[in-house]
Amino acid sequence: MKVQEYDRAAWESVELLQKQHMNNHAMAVFKVLVEKTFTLFKQPAEIITEADFRLPTEAALNSIKNLDLQIHYHLRIQEIDVASDYFYDFIQSLCQLMSDDDYSRVHRKMYRQIFIAQFNSISHSQYYTVPLESGVDTYTSSEAAEILNVSDQTIRRWCEKGKFVHAEKTDGGHWRIPKTNFKISLEQAIKRKEVGAKLDRIQQEDGESLDESEYI
Repeated sequence: MKVQEYDRAAWESVELLQKQHMNNHAMAVFKVLVEKTFTLFKQPAEIITEADFRLPTEAALNSIKNLDLQIHYHLRIQEIDVASDYFYDFIQSLCQLMSDDDYSRVHRKMYRQIFIAQFNSISHSQYYTVPLESGVDTYTSSEAAEILNVSDQTIRRWCEKGKFVHAEKTDGGHWRIPKTNFKISLEQAIKRKEVGAKLDRIQQEDGESLDESEYI
């Protein structure tokens, strides 16, 4: 995976422009840098370009800048899970600079994008009857359901149809699905659902209901 260079000079220019009270220029550079980081995780740049940010304080800017540095570093050494955790914190920091409406909209779009990407990643190859090798890490059907945000029954049906490579049914009738079928871990899925829960609360306060069809 080829990762673009961390742009230290551009981040420093945001701080310099703010000190010179050139806030419009500072915001323009800030958004470009954020967009570049979003594209590393295949998130559409328009999520950011459409958002109405407040300029960060010096402390907040340093925090976001350091998170971006960590994201680039861990992507470069192929520690994708660690980079993803830093990206989550990066998003949370950005949300502190948004209005509630933008916070809700950004998280809604990202949650939908992540779910669609994960759903499309499910293998459609034939089901293999090759026994699982000893020591292969697996998820139960309920854990897989948690990751993909579907029902346990749906996961079992997909197993029967061979959508998960090397999924195996135990003698007790329980499915064991290799973790290699998933792009994110159970822990990451739970963490991201916390964002979804906050989004639901915001929408309920606004009197809106969540349309699940928009996520599929």
